[in-house]
Amino acid sequence: MISPAVITLSISDIDETRVTLLAAALAAGCELGTMREDYVEIRRGSQAKLRFFGGAFVPLKYFPVLGIVQFIPGAMRITVQSDLGFGSMLGMKKKYQMAVEQFANELAAMSHQISTPPSPLGQVSPFPQVSPPTAAPVPPFMPSMQPSVQPSPVDAMPPAATKLCPFCAEVIQEAAIKCKHCGEMLNT
Repeated sequence: MISPAVITLSISDIDETRVTLLAAALAAGCELGTMREDYVEIRRGSQAKLRFFGGAFVPLKYFPVLGIVQFIPGAMRITVQSDLGFGSMLGMKKKYQMAVEQFANELAAMSHQISTPPSPLGQVSPFPQVSPPTAAPVPPFMPSMQPSVQPSPVDAMPPAATKLCPFCAEVIQEAAIKCKHCGEMLNT
């Protein structure tokens, strides 16, 4: 069984913290579940991605975890737990525990990472206002500084015929015996 991770933070403005947290969670690709004035569910990862990648090479962001954020006067309590539903894969308990703890820390960081300045209409905007980057002037090239373009031996070769791998649907060479993407042997 994976132990839940619990973090309690003191906050001054519940509404601003909630808006900031929700905006940051959406920007990070999380899914929002049940939302009430004092309670929010935030999910990350999925069972399908975890099973697809499988084994010890799965990035922590693919482990399905559920973050429950409770807003109480002056504080925010973050509880993150496994969202797998039927138990973790053999040998993955320690890594799953790391995914739970990492997501709890990320939610705590999300709750105050974006400052929300007031919008022109006087309402709080859930998105940060970012000024566009300024481009540095590009000096003109002198004719002597222009690089000479000469075709490389690779460019001179005719393009190889390609086909799709029947196992992973990636593009491979027509003469391939083994797929370079999924490693399956091809029957040709």
